[in-house]
Amino acid sequence: MNIIEGISGFTWGQIVYKPQSVFGPRIQRNYQLVLVHEGGLEIEIDGEGFPVGAGEVVLLRPGQVETFRFSNDQNTHHSWVHAERIPAKDPWSPVRAGPVRKITLSERMSFLIGQLVGEKDPRDRVEQTLLNRMAEAAFLEFFHLAGFVFEEPVPHHPAVERSIDIIKTRYRKALSLEELAREAGLSPQHLSRLFRAETGLTPIRFLWRIREEEGVRLLRETGLTVSQIAEGCGFQNPFHFTRRIRQRYGEPPRSVRQRYWKGE
Repeated sequence: MNIIEGISGFTWGQIVYKPQSVFGPRIQRNYQLVLVHEGGLEIEIDGEGFPVGAGEVVLLRPGQVETFRFSNDQNTHHSWVHAERIPAKDPWSPVRAGPVRKITLSERMSFLIGQLVGEKDPRDRVEQTLLNRMAEAAFLEFFHLAGFVFEEPVPHHPAVERSIDIIKTRYRKALSLEELAREAGLSPQHLSRLFRAETGLTPIRFLWRIREEEGVRLLRETGLTVSQIAEGCGFQNPFHFTRRIRQRYGEPPRSVRQRYWKGE
């Protein structure tokens, strides 16, 4: 799994602070790498001091209360890289847990961040994409050197996996619990218990969730009518589709589409 998955953009920069400068307190809003080139600083994180010297990189996490106190007797030059717009379901849970971490700057990270802060204004979308990939690589380098371990998802029971595959490929058609159970080789009751234990949903609730999510995707990405989307996603009629979308998202399909198309 790409551990940067879900992060929609990066920003970066550099600055030089004079001796005895203080910045903060502030609440950290995103993931941030802070790299000290010259000088030094102490970051007070949730009331605890954390020194960062020249040639060191520290990872800051969302939600921390931070105050930066820079070297008393020399200028401090540091760079940073932000990972912006963290999704509601945080894919970095292994990174959030545990103590504050810092590493010694590697040649690779020095190169990556040097390239980033040297490019103030990307010329086009291609260059912006390339720079975002370099920012992503800087985070990956930090995770690698800091020894973060990302657990692979536990595979589902074969019967549950088979049912999920059937639902995702045939959600447009009528599907019953009995049909899913028959193809999975279990009784309906056994499949329902097993499916709920592994996914938190019954097979039929999972089916409706897939239909709802596909319906919202089509609202956002196509000009199909509500009736066409409802029919193509396995809903009984447009009114049924509208009711399900309103229940889950708090607004009718047309509002979902309009807000998305307006960039909200």
